[in-house]
Amino acid sequence: MRSVAWNRDSTKLASAGGDQKVHIFALGADGNFEYEKGVNLNLSGHMDHVYTVAFKPDDPNILVSGAGDKKVIVWKMDGNVLWCGGDLTMTGHADSVMCLAFKPDDPNILVTGSQDQTIKVWNLATGQQSTSN
Repeated sequence: MRSVAWNRDSTKLASAGGDQKVHIFALGADGNFEYEKGVNLNLSGHMDHVYTVAFKPDDPNILVSGAGDKKVIVWKMDGNVLWCGGDLTMTGHADSVMCLAFKPDDPNILVTGSQDQTIKVWNLATGQQSTSN
């Protein structure tokens, strides 16, 4: 496991790891973690190790992941239905995406860091890269 993240209402925990998947866990009534019932628990879409995950601060049903395949994927959850893949995949790094963070005062702005020694700023509303450094 390389990264974990809570959603904003602390009902789901996402984990990233070497199996190329993002796993979603639910916090059960007893306070223990369990796989989320009724949804695809293993989000498949990356083609290499997943290094980082984060839930969008203003929406507990949107998750972002970054991986060794140089991609950032935005995953959407709607109640008990989880859908992904064609939602939004952002490319632009020349190497693994190792970390990501949302801008505190604008949850549509995502910053990613890569082993290619660049930081990229993305607008989630458009899926476009805003700036690069």
